[in-house]
Amino acid sequence: MNGSGRLITVGFWCTVLLTLGGLWLLVAHSWLGIQTAGTPWTPVTRNEVVTGAAVAAAGFAGLFAQFALGVRALFASAAERGTGRDAGPPPPPEEPR
Repeated sequence: MNGSGRLITVGFWCTVLLTLGGLWLLVAHSWLGIQTAGTPWTPVTRNEVVTGAAVAAAGFAGLFAQFALGVRALFASAAERGTGRDAGPPPPPEEPR
């Protein structure tokens, strides 16, 4: 969770939309029939694919960062509550008598 108490934030949804927009730019030229299969790519198609790949990569990086920060926040809140394993060393083994 973040400071506002939400696990999924507005930033997460923005990165999801950014990723989907980049993926759309990657595939739109073929799905809409602008670029037919087997023909050389036009400059417009090449531009869309390169731009879409860059935008999708930025979106995936943002999603990864959101996930990593969310996991870090969950671990921090668990440490504040004192749940989970003790961070100290294990007790020494007892010697047989």
